[in-house]
Amino acid sequence: MESTMYLAIARQAVLRREMESLANNIANANTSGYKSQAPLFKEVLTKTSPTEYVSQVIDQGLMMNTSDGPLRNTDNNYDFGIRGAGYFAIATPGGERYTRNGNFKLDANSRLVTQTDNGVLGADNRPITIPPNAGDIRVAGDGTILAGTQVVGQMKIVGFANDRQLKRGPNSLLIANEAPQRAPQAKVVQGVVEDSNVVPMFELSRMTEVVRGYQQANNIIDQEHNRQRDAVRRLGRPSGAA
Repeated sequence: MESTMYLAIARQAVLRREMESLANNIANANTSGYKSQAPLFKEVLTKTSPTEYVSQVIDQGLMMNTSDGPLRNTDNNYDFGIRGAGYFAIATPGGERYTRNGNFKLDANSRLVTQTDNGVLGADNRPITIPPNAGDIRVAGDGTILAGTQVVGQMKIVGFANDRQLKRGPNSLLIANEAPQRAPQAKVVQGVVEDSNVVPMFELSRMTEVVRGYQQANNIIDQEHNRQRDAVRRLGRPSGAA
């Protein structure tokens, strides 16, 4: 296959990957705590002659945009947001997971849980339980939970040396490949949830650019195909034929 056509097809593969990421971001524009993602590519230069190189790209996965989303007031005592770098730690059957979505509730056993009934972990690495009939619940900036004047627990808020490497798991929870660290700069806010940091207009604008780029690559493929076809016709024409 000619290098021109090969590169155009490779370009389309990259654009298709980016389109999938953009579509997923737009679909989650209203998902609490969602962080937008973009594909991460690495350029590789292949030497084709003593003086020429061909540039290609390798898909290295998705990179997460960890910037804060806006905090939206809900006035619900069991909704929480985080200002700054940090994540709520969640207990799941598959192990400890992490989230910025603090839309929590109490289950039948008075445990503080996510909307999918996974326990919110405390600083002691055990799910937090709110005593029945505890009365007014307040949460301090460090995640300490008070029922009246009684401290009933403290949320486990963690950070990571490179949180862009977090992977998405079921129920929008994040999976870490490194040990979590304390996040003393993170501040818990009660009565709010963090909205997605997706900017729909940006994603739609980029989507338009991707469509145009894909069409341009397709035009190059068509032109190269026609060139090869015409070359074959000329070479196969009998000598002296018109």
